[in-house]
Amino acid sequence: MPFNAEIAGLKAAGKNNDLFVGVFKPNGAGAIDQTQNVSLFSTSTGAKFTVTRANTGLYTVTIESEYSGLVALIPFGYNLGVRWVDAVTPPGPLGGSGSTAGKTFQLQAKDAAGAAADITAGTNVLVGFAAFLKSKGTVAGL
Repeated sequence: MPFNAEIAGLKAAGKNNDLFVGVFKPNGAGAIDQTQNVSLFSTSTGAKFTVTRANTGLYTVTIESEYSGLVALIPFGYNLGVRWVDAVTPPGPLGGSGSTAGKTFQLQAKDAAGAAADITAGTNVLVGFAAFLKSKGTVAGL
C-alpha cells in the first residue's frame, strides 16, 4: 500500500489525529541549532517544532500546535554513535506547562549498556521521531 494511502487510513481511523514526523541534529552536550530542525511530514499544514537538551542525551521536543494526547511515538536515528533512542513519554496526555501545555514529549539516547548518553554532533547525525497525536479536545480513546 502506498505511504499516502496508509496515512489516509490513519486519518480515517481517527479523523482528529495527526501524524508528525521530524528530525533534528544533536550537538553533544551543547544546545540544539533550531534552524536545522526539519518537519518531514505532517498531516497538519506547516507544523513546526523545537528541541532542547534537558539532560544527558535527553531531548524535549515541543510541537508548535497543541494536542490533547500522544497515541504513539516512534523515535529513530541515523549515525548516532549510541545504540538507540527511546521514547520517554508514554501514550497519553502530552506534557508541558503554561505556553507549552499539550505540546511536549521526550526522547532519551542510550549507550550499549543502556545508560543515558549524549549524541556527538556530526554532518550526517540525525535524531528523528514519528508522533501520532490526538487533536486538542479529543481525549477519548487514549
